[in-house]
Amino acid sequence: MVLNITDLYQWLALKSEHKSRQLLFATKFLSTTLTDDGRYLSQVRSRLTPISQIKSKYIVDGSGVHNSVLQSLGLGEKPARTGVNIEYEYPIGSNKIDHAILFVGSAVLSGYGWVFPTADGKLRVGVGVIYPDTTASPKTLMESFLNSSDVHRFGLELTGEYTVDAGTIPSIAYDPQLVFGNVIRVGDAANFATPTVGEGIRICMENGSNLGKALGTAIGTKSSEPLKKIRGHLQKEIPNKLSL
Repeated sequence: MVLNITDLYQWLALKSEHKSRQLLFATKFLSTTLTDDGRYLSQVRSRLTPISQIKSKYIVDGSGVHNSVLQSLGLGEKPARTGVNIEYEYPIGSNKIDHAILFVGSAVLSGYGWVFPTADGKLRVGVGVIYPDTTASPKTLMESFLNSSDVHRFGLELTGEYTVDAGTIPSIAYDPQLVFGNVIRVGDAANFATPTVGEGIRICMENGSNLGKALGTAIGTKSSEPLKKIRGHLQKEIPNKLSL
């Protein structure tokens, strides 16, 4: 299954539309501090407004490899190893809509490449590498692949206008410590990525749903017990799922 990640994120956001929530778009997290009353005072900045402050009892760190909240509080740091990728999305053209390709070896040392058709008539071609295992640039590797005989050998037609996307994920061992008092890390900030091809969105979605329910109960009951239960559940279930 190949996901349109933008549509998926929008669908997930809409699932909370009937709740009391506020979405801040184009907003950058700057820092947070633990205040004397046990709450957190965070600073954010958007493109349209100056620095704003948000006071909260709980914080969920979903900042990916940046681990921004944990770093700000001195609870964690950026991962030493990361997977860095680049992907070109072409019109499907005459390419087969039921064929996917994964390739490794000299074309993508310390990583792998892929060719995936999508349900909306596109073809995604990408490569990903592990830093610091290699210093190779994903963009350079991609250009080399596109100019190689492999494109013809794989039976690909890569023509027409295309878009480019890039991303970074952690490539380190899973750390079972996910809850730090009232700070919880999720997703790439918690390295929820499978060890084979680095896919973890299903695990992240399931964990996010369970965590949301636990946080809602914790806020409603003013009790830390729901977070203790979710922490125990995560420590038991997540390692098994990451080994799949």
